[in-house]
Amino acid sequence: MSARAAAPDRVGRGPSVTPKRTGWRVHLLGSFVVAVDGVEVGADRWRLRKARALVAMLALSPGQRRHREQVLERLWPDLEPKAAARNLHQTLYVARRAVTGDGPAQPGRLSIRDEQVVLDIAGPVEVDVEQFEQAARQAVSSDDVSTLRAATDLYVGDLLPDLPDAQWLAPRREVLRATSRELSVKLATAVARSSPEEAVLVLNRMLESDPVHEGAVRAQMAVLAGMGRRSEALARYERLVDDLLEALGTDPDTQTAALFRELLTGAPAAERTGPDSDTVTHGSGHLPALLTSFVRLSGSSSMSTG
Repeated sequence: MSARAAAPDRVGRGPSVTPKRTGWRVHLLGSFVVAVDGVEVGADRWRLRKARALVAMLALSPGQRRHREQVLERLWPDLEPKAAARNLHQTLYVARRAVTGDGPAQPGRLSIRDEQVVLDIAGPVEVDVEQFEQAARQAVSSDDVSTLRAATDLYVGDLLPDLPDAQWLAPRREVLRATSRELSVKLATAVARSSPEEAVLVLNRMLESDPVHEGAVRAQMAVLAGMGRRSEALARYERLVDDLLEALGTDPDTQTAALFRELLTGAPAAERTGPDSDTVTHGSGHLPALLTSFVRLSGSSSMSTG
């Protein structure tokens, strides 16, 4: 831990220096892939499943390192400390051999330093998750279509779906998934007026993996209505009703139901009275702030498409 704490002391004494990147890259979205100098490491070189899990754990950790005891607890929780330690050293050896192959030894890669298991002591390794998260932070606060599209395209799949039982991955996996869906809805919002067909495609792709995401369904209903395809928008709601009942045993939330009634009757939310009169833009549900423009669009168009 002391080695990590010492690094910031040099900041401020001169120009900021970007750490030198190493020659390898870790892909964790969609599938596990490691590339060294642009060449993908063959799947047959990962002889141990835990070797891949260890590389993934370190790649996702702050500073790309984690305390030895935490690694042992996560990967071998049921083993005695000595047995777990032996497994760790064997796994590090297998992972190191997979990354270096027949090339020269790289003792700083996948090593233990001061009780810290380190991905690469030479510097940070490029990780697709980190790049997606950085792009997403910029895109969420932006209405620039190219920025939103670039960030959305970086999410090529869920985090390590081939490790579904790794509980330590579950929280990060869910956050990344939710971020991707938020970006998809916001991208669809940004392109809805200039390219509604693209908005529908973006939302279709997202809903393939999460058909009961009500924020995306509301967005799609509004875009379809804005294109004069009100019957499709209403049918999309009916499909959501069936999907929710089958998956969760619930009904659409008040915000989605309010949008359905608006499209069905042609009465904008502002003209309705009753407890649901303001739920289209202020009710509960996914990402209401991002959907305001969609709802306004559907409110103005539904009158002419009825």
